[in-house]
Amino acid sequence: MNEARYKKAIFSIEPSILIVFIMGIVFLALIIFGNWQWRNEITKNVPVYDNLMQIKTSTTKGQLLLERMLAGDKSIRIENIWPYYDQSILSVQDIINGRSTISNFPGIPLKDNQMLNHLKQLETIQSLIQKLAFSQWKDQESHGIKEQLMQRSLFYQMESKIDEIGYHALTNLSQMMDNQRKIHSVILMLWALILSVVSISLFILGKRRKTAEMALQEAYDKMEQRVRNRTYELKKSNDKLSLEIDERQHAEKLLLQSESKLRSTLDATPFPVAVVDLKNDKIFYWSISALDLFGHTASTASEWYQVAYPDPEYRQDVIDRWTHFLEIAKDSEHPVNTGEYRVTCKDGNVKICELYFFFLPDSLIVTFNDITVQKKTEQQKDKLISDLQVAMQQVKQLSGLLPICSYCKKIRDDKGYWNQIEEYLHEHSEAEFSHSICQVCAEKYYPDMDLYEDK
Repeated sequence: MNEARYKKAIFSIEPSILIVFIMGIVFLALIIFGNWQWRNEITKNVPVYDNLMQIKTSTTKGQLLLERMLAGDKSIRIENIWPYYDQSILSVQDIINGRSTISNFPGIPLKDNQMLNHLKQLETIQSLIQKLAFSQWKDQESHGIKEQLMQRSLFYQMESKIDEIGYHALTNLSQMMDNQRKIHSVILMLWALILSVVSISLFILGKRRKTAEMALQEAYDKMEQRVRNRTYELKKSNDKLSLEIDERQHAEKLLLQSESKLRSTLDATPFPVAVVDLKNDKIFYWSISALDLFGHTASTASEWYQVAYPDPEYRQDVIDRWTHFLEIAKDSEHPVNTGEYRVTCKDGNVKICELYFFFLPDSLIVTFNDITVQKKTEQQKDKLISDLQVAMQQVKQLSGLLPICSYCKKIRDDKGYWNQIEEYLHEHSEAEFSHSICQVCAEKYYPDMDLYEDK
């Protein structure tokens, strides 16, 4: 709030300063314009007055020399007089055309109609004086007092016209000087007013600035106090955060130790274990027993499906079963047996394993229980039991009283037919017979053949 008041105090004075600055520029432009106008009038009138003096001087000298020559002064010739008359006429033309012989005043062509009329009349008088002087010189004896009086009259008219033109020029210059003094007076008064306004503005600005500086100092003190309080709070928060960081680091250290122990425990267990990250489907841990049992592992679940279940149909069946049991395992607080699976090893052998799912907050633990030997033992046991059952059935069929002939050794079946003993046993058991002759019978029936020579 105090900073806003300071800015308001500073910027509220800017319009008055801007106005004063613009007025100063305007007054400076007026002064420059007045000086330029004064310089213009001087440049225009001073050469006029100077040329008028030259006209008067040249004409007077020419007139005096002419009178001396007409009075009988033989040392004066018309060639000495004529340049003065020419010079006076050229000076009149210089005034009309704005030419000047003064280096600091280059001259300006006249635009004052009244002065131009006077100058043209003066030029006419100068021409008449020159013509009359030439006429008097040409016929000195025939000209008398009348021509001299006419010459003097023209000379006086010329002087009068020169004085009139000079007076007009001086009047213009004087009027311009009066106007210039009035303009300067007005400008000085305005400058005094500007200085007053500036002084008052500076006084008000100084007062407001002092008030703003006090407000700013007050705001600075409050801000400094707030910074100190905030620094103290940040220090407390930093100390608390440092303590939390230490505790977190200690907890992470314990967690790493616990994780290391868990890994060691899982590696020591004979059951293969895999841990799957549920966020990205990556398998970030395999126990050593898993590599020993299967010969290979995988970095993702999708890759494990490919290597462990190469048959596409069986793989799809496994995925469907897993999807079903995953939904069950999410709601269970205990490991869930997902059934038996045929897992293909790296060497091509197939292991029969039971898989157990157990969910953690962000991961899934999969445990493999190898029951291949157990399944083979069960198969062998089932086959043995089946064989025993068949044998027992056959033994049962041959049990009981068998009627046998005491002479030919034939056996009577249940239907009353007499069968050879080997035929009967072959039908009621799995026994096979090969016919031979015993030693007693060989000696009895074949005494000449010596079938048993080793005896």
